Amino acid sequence: MFYLKTLKKDLLLEPQFFGPNLHEVVGRLLLEQVEGMSLGNDGFVISVFSQNSANTSMEMGTIEYDTGAANIICTYEAICFRPFRNEVLDATVSNVTDLGFFAEVGPLEIFVSRFNMPEDIANTGYDSVGDMWVSEDKEVEIKKGCGVRLRIIGITVEAELKAVGSMKDDYLGLVSAATI
Repeated sequence: MFYLKTLKKDLLLEPQFFGPNLHEVVGRLLLEQVEGMSLGNDGFVISVFSQNSANTSMEMGTIEYDTGAANIICTYEAICFRPFRNEVLDATVSNVTDLGFFAEVGPLEIFVSRFNMPEDIANTGYDSVGDMWVSEDKEVEIKKGCGVRLRIIGITVEAELKAVGSMKDDYLGLVSAATI
């Protein structure tokens, strides 16, 4: 789920920033453009790791003739978050609907359909008054703020990370009751 990856980024640097503080400017620009962004198959960048150390290198690219800006190729290491199919995660329920519920794990939003819930919860159904899913024995209540353990059954990697999850397997389900 979390891993350290070496990545490259093309940065366009205006001529006004050329000078003795070039490395600091490139480091700041790299943090602004990369940290907290989804990079597709590389995952979500949690933190740029040691951008001012020997692990970060800059290659001078081309200079644009029109503006005089330099295209700098920056190599850096980043801590990335990328969940994988069939991975089991603990998530917090963020929204409950009559079709299922949404849960969040950091930047990842996971939808669990009523068809991917255990039979005792899916058969009893959705309680619209309490805005929650309730089991037949009334012991398990899945509502906003609850902690649930689920398995990812599908992921969409685009500008955002989105996934579909399931609670049908053994040892999955409600972990903690709502605190909200």
